[in-house]
Order: sequence, then structure tokens, then C-alpha cells
Amino acid sequence: MTSTLVFLHGLGGSGRIWEKQRRHFEPLIDVLAWTAPGYGGRPLPDPLTFDTLSDALLADLDERGTGKAILVGHSLGGMLAQTVVARAPDRVAALGLISTSPAFGDPKGEFQQKFIRARLDPLDEGKSMAEIAVPATAAMIGENPDREAIALAEEALAATPETTYRAYIDLLGTFDARATLSSIACPTFIAVGEHDKASPPIVSEKMSQKVAGSHYEFFPTVGHMLPFEQPEAFNRALEAFLTRHGLIA
Repeated sequence: MTSTLVFLHGLGGSGRIWEKQRRHFEPLIDVLAWTAPGYGGRPLPDPLTFDTLSDALLADLDERGTGKAILVGHSLGGMLAQTVVARAPDRVAALGLISTSPAFGDPKGEFQQKFIRARLDPLDEGKSMAEIAVPATAAMIGENPDREAIALAEEALAATPETTYRAYIDLLGTFDARATLSSIACPTFIAVGEHDKASPPIVSEKMSQKVAGSHYEFFPTVGHMLPFEQPEAFNRALEAFLTRHGLIA
């Protein structure tokens, strides 16, 4: 069984948005840019929970012949990575927690309600996923993003079924891994952008303080879509981390 570098997308994403990561890392290690259930024609799990997503990911890794995986999750994908390492730590060689959080918090809280309404109000007003894709993505990026990578993110959001999008927004409100953060024992890379409003830098800073030996990287001028806004800088930082820990040559 071989090690695999696994990229986990966030809300409204797909495996395709990691194209610049795939190109960069495939010469160095086996790479899987995973598409979660509910996306890309895959059926939604019933029920949709972080545990059922974890089971689906581990089943796909088993089918691929992956022993230990390096899980690099963006946003909601980072939440899934935290779920997997808590449930099956023996399957995780390292973590990348990117623009993410250890908990969504109270869904009725002011920040959480603002987050939810910003994403659902346009749909409730009758707009389609294709119509919201460009403005919704624009609201999450910082200065001078890579247009090729951002275009892939826009396309992925436009192609996301509305039922999937709504189901995953509901799922966010169930997430809370604060109790297991300090038990993470594998090498952990934590990264965030300066202008990330969905997962503010202070959240990642606090996460890095809870995860013993973790490596924290702060990216100036960048928003929530860090790996896709500045793919070259992100790839270099991740590669340096993996090399330092002997996970790639």
C-alpha cells in the first residue's frame, strides 16, 4: 500500500479545482483530488454527516490501495480532515488544515447566520447556482488571485446541485472538533489568508497553538480561497513542509 496526498475541497467545490496542486505534486507523490459525495454526480449520503463522509473517503482510499494518507483540506474539507484523523488516526500520515476551523459554532449566532444567509438568500430569491457562482466566489477572494484557478472554482460552484449545496451548509452547523484538536499527533500544516472572512486568521492561529508541533503559515493579501488564489506560493509552502517531514523526497 502506498501513501497518497489527498486534497479535500470545500463547500461548492470539486476535485477539479485542485488542478494546479495536482500538476505540481504528481511528479513527487501519488495524488488524489477527491470529489465528495453529492458532487460530480455522486449521490448524497443518507444521512449526510461528517462521519458518513469520513467513511466514504476511507472506502475510496481502501479501493485505491492507500495505507496512510496526507489529508490536505480546504475549508469544509479541513473539517473532514479533522474528522478522519480523530476517527482513524492510524490512516493519516499528515494533515494540511487550510482556511478552516475546528468548529462552525452556534448556527444561530450572528457570524454564523450572516455566513448562511449570504449563501442562501440569493437562492431563496430564485437565482440559480450558475448565477451565484461568480459573485459568491468574488466575495471570498483577496487581491490579485490566479484567474485560471479561480475560474475552476467558479465552474465547480456553478455545477454544484442546489440540493447538495444546501445540505452541506446544514452540515456545517453540526461540526465541532475542538475537543479532539489537542490529540492530533501527526505533522500538521495550518495555513490561512490575511483577508479570510469565513475562517479568520485568529482561528488558525489558535488552532496551531492547540496542535502540538504544528506549522503555521500566514499569507498576506489572500482571502478564503488561499490554495486557488496563490497556488504557486501555497504549493511551495506545502512542499517544503512535506519535505521537512520526510513525506516526499
